[in-house]
Amino acid sequence: SRLAARGYLFGWLSGVVSFVLGPLELEVMEVVWRKGDATVREVQQIFLRKREIAYTTILTELRNLYRKHFLTRKRGEIGFIYYPRQTREEFIEARVGQIVDLLLDQFPGPTLAHLLKRMEREEG
Repeated sequence: SRLAARGYLFGWLSGVVSFVLGPLELEVMEVVWRKGDATVREVQQIFLRKREIAYTTILTELRNLYRKHFLTRKRGEIGFIYYPRQTREEFIEARVGQIVDLLLDQFPGPTLAHLLKRMEREEG
């Protein structure tokens, strides 16, 4: 079904996302995408449900994601509130586009041949 294919696609694309983000960065981004916005303490509380993790570790990850332009932030009453710059789907689409563009730039013939084969397989 279409939903099952979409689930499979996003499972595979998580591998693409991990190509851009480290494992902990990806976990932190997943929390922020799910919540829509989050403080360091909120992210830490979600992590603490599964494992012990220091406040400073989450703070460092959020700051790094902000510096890499994956998050934006606004000053809250206590510390910053972090927001994703893109939805998860927009982020994945942009990364896939970057990877395909890189492949087309570096290996145009084999990349186009593979894409055409895939299109034929999908149609058939």
